[in-house]
Amino acid sequence: MILYTAELDLPTADLDAFAAWYAGRHAADLYRAGFQVCTSYRAVEGGMNVLNLYQLPSWEIFESPLYRAIGPRDAYGKTVTAGARDKANTPYSLQLTLATPANGESGIDADWISVFRCAAAPDIERAITESLTGGEAERLFAVGAKRVHCAHRERPHPQAASHRPRSVIVVEWRERPPNAEAFAPGTTKRFRDQLTEISTFIGYRVYPWPDRGAAVTTAA
Repeated sequence: MILYTAELDLPTADLDAFAAWYAGRHAADLYRAGFQVCTSYRAVEGGMNVLNLYQLPSWEIFESPLYRAIGPRDAYGKTVTAGARDKANTPYSLQLTLATPANGESGIDADWISVFRCAAAPDIERAITESLTGGEAERLFAVGAKRVHCAHRERPHPQAASHRPRSVIVVEWRERPPNAEAFAPGTTKRFRDQLTEISTFIGYRVYPWPDRGAAVTTAA
């Protein structure tokens, strides 16, 4: 399973046009190419101001004719993203998904997400994963998390570049989560001096539309 983030830092004046294009054209093209989940989030803390989060069943989707044809077929997409000041397209191999025991949900379906990225030695990566299964995920569920995903970047996107590090933890939330330091898993704090390339993101869902209208209001 592939967890994939596509990020852009757009001028504020371009955000609404991007959201309309994403909902009206781009997401449909990606689903047609075989994407299982397409979501778009707008930042309230950290990172670039747009983060699109996806799930794909396999790497081969990136190499399929349908996926490769999306850019050439969609001239308007180039227009709405032309002003991006920064971007990163980062596919990860999904290592672990922990869902709240009460409902057994899987996949990506939350009004809010928090993202913690870092580079670390293999033993530290293992320690972070072990902390999630050893109680850290339960702590996050207790303060409102829906799901926790842990993934590693193993190879670059075949058509787009990324400057993001190898490890990522994505936490899905029902409401706006605590700030980045509060949600960072305990092990990442314990080994903070052994982590590099740290970055964080908190954002609310723009596509599909939020389940709770308060999501956008809270973010404003």
